[in-house]
Amino acid sequence: MLKYFTFLSIVLPAALSAQLSVNTNVNANLLARTIVNNSSIKVENTFFIGCPAGMGTFTATNTNLGLTSGIILASGNAIDAIGPNSSEGMSSNSCNNGLAAGDADLDAILQPHSQTSMDVTAIEFDFSSTTPTTLTLTYVFGSEEYPSFLNFTYSDLVGMFLTSPGQEKQNIALVPGTTDPVGVDWISPITNTEYYIDNGDGSTPQGTIQYNGFTVPLTAQVVMEPNVTYHLKIVVADAGDYGWDAGVFIGGIIPVATSTIETAAKAFNMYPNPANEFAMLNYDGVNKGVVQIFDALGRIVYSSTLSNQQGNIQLETGSFASGLYSVRILDNNVSVWNGKLVVE
Repeated sequence: MLKYFTFLSIVLPAALSAQLSVNTNVNANLLARTIVNNSSIKVENTFFIGCPAGMGTFTATNTNLGLTSGIILASGNAIDAIGPNSSEGMSSNSCNNGLAAGDADLDAILQPHSQTSMDVTAIEFDFSSTTPTTLTLTYVFGSEEYPSFLNFTYSDLVGMFLTSPGQEKQNIALVPGTTDPVGVDWISPITNTEYYIDNGDGSTPQGTIQYNGFTVPLTAQVVMEPNVTYHLKIVVADAGDYGWDAGVFIGGIIPVATSTIETAAKAFNMYPNPANEFAMLNYDGVNKGVVQIFDALGRIVYSSTLSNQQGNIQLETGSFASGLYSVRILDNNVSVWNGKLVVE
């Protein structure tokens, strides 16, 4: 059954003053180069699929997105990702009015749940390097389906499908530590909740992002062999019907020499949670670690360097207002762990 909704007008001055800005005057080459932001990596054969208004570049300041710049792909108009969240179900597409084709790779994921993908927006490109390189891609998935339509009713999702010679196609956009895809029914208020950020239901305008919910920054990695051409397709789509938009923000691929990749298992534990005056964070397997705590508006309210590869640190929370906070650990500027902390 299709969902019905009321279009809300966006006043231009409000959009211009938003802390998230989106530019849709882009092409496939610009988007691919914004993702692979290193001149030593060759990028070619770029193209995109879907509505041009559904893709763009973005910058974010003082938001709870966890990313500051990159590209956005959306199942509706990319510019409609700009907050505040003022609609329970923003749904738009100026190019095809919800009639865009689906994606076969996403459909294979959705098939066990009796759904198909719609309103697909995708970018594809080839890339290669003359030296061994590991690429880390950081991204955030969001959807208007949160939190009303769970339990595999409208399972909007994102896929990042990697193809290389002699290897089967694989989706590298996965819930951390699992083989599950990233989408509404795999990260939500009831499933893998440590990766979910509630952004309201649109009944009262709030925040700087339109989507009702989105993930914490997640990462996907590609270990590249020298002189091998890889193909990557990044695709986001509605599922089940073409209403209520979804999008993925991609902060860019960070190239790191393979020889410097931390191979030790990483383990983290934070307690007590809920916390009062303090919380203890145990960590193991970081190289150059930093712990950050974000409030509900995405502002960093605590930051500290992890001085050793393993140990514990006391997070002083006595001055924090009661509420929900996001905790992130960076290792060599790459997000390696995300959690939630409740302060009473």
